[in-house]
Amino acid sequence: MATRLAGPGDYPIRLDEPREMGIIRRINSLETGVSLTPMVTVVSLSDYKHANRRFRPDICFNKQELDQLLTVYSRRVMSGEWKDYAISHDPTMSAFLIYRNSSRQPAFTVVKHQTSGGKTEFVVFHGRERLKRSDSLKEAVTVLNRKLKLVKK
Repeated sequence: MATRLAGPGDYPIRLDEPREMGIIRRINSLETGVSLTPMVTVVSLSDYKHANRRFRPDICFNKQELDQLLTVYSRRVMSGEWKDYAISHDPTMSAFLIYRNSSRQPAFTVVKHQTSGGKTEFVVFHGRERLKRSDSLKEAVTVLNRKLKLVKK
């Protein structure tokens, strides 16, 4: 318990619990039967640093990958084919979801994930059908590029 003297002749004051908090705690525990505990937890920084070394960050698209995805996406938006996109990520994978209209199901999904060997792999899906799998995003999104058609005059 940490204490300090406020001035000559004052009584010790607890720094971790103001007097009003003690009164509120007693009244609340009488009414609800549940005693409140302080919301402060003291953690050793060295323990915190060592604990976080085991923490794996989420797999995310980097700046160059997002640039490639948004380049393909913007071309198809300008032509009126695609309407919206979403990005989802967690510790195991990251996904770029492409929507044709305001439906719940994405038309295409580009997934970035780690293989069991530790390599990064990109997979393009159309619904549940896997269209392309590659180690590079540039190669994987080639399936999303529109093929040029010959136009006669």
